[in-house]
Amino acid sequence: YQVEVLDGAGQRVVEPSDWGAAQVTRLMAWLTELGEEAPVAVVLESTNGLLDGPMTAAGLDVYRADPWLLPARPPFGSVTAGELAERARSAPDALARVTAEGGSLTGRAEEYDDGVRRSEPTRAALVASGRCVEHGRRDAPRVALTFDDGPDPVYTRQVLEILARYDARATFFCVGHHVAALPDEVRRIAAAGHEVG
Repeated sequence: YQVEVLDGAGQRVVEPSDWGAAQVTRLMAWLTELGEEAPVAVVLESTNGLLDGPMTAAGLDVYRADPWLLPARPPFGSVTAGELAERARSAPDALARVTAEGGSLTGRAEEYDDGVRRSEPTRAALVASGRCVEHGRRDAPRVALTFDDGPDPVYTRQVLEILARYDARATFFCVGHHVAALPDEVRRIAAAGHEVG
């Protein structure tokens, strides 16, 4: 993750920095410390749901920059941290403040719900063709547990401990960036008998 910190005049407060997925906890602590000196607003591109929840839970003020507010993205990439910081500085009222209740979709839940409604015919066709599974057999009381967007260096271990306590299995859908940064966490998931997707 790239970090660029600008003041109200557009001047750098600190040198730009890069943080790996394994350093998210340290990044949040650094931002919190920085916020003790002067107010800090964290601005994330709209597609980054990996950081907004933990940062909001840590007490940071987190804002989402939607695509129509930003320059065009490069293929398979994001806008730069500098572009996000500049957008926050030049048009802060255009950003959506992320809340714990709304998460990444704060202010966009209606748009999301509309997308779900519009996709219903496609979902129904996939279910009918056997390419989408809505549920397993109904003659046994079972539930599928899935965890998304990890692994997380703190929470994944806590989840694994709870699952082990109840001898339960789950599927962990992981993000490649985090898998590359935390391969031991992924190995720990697999060694405990869980599936990784």
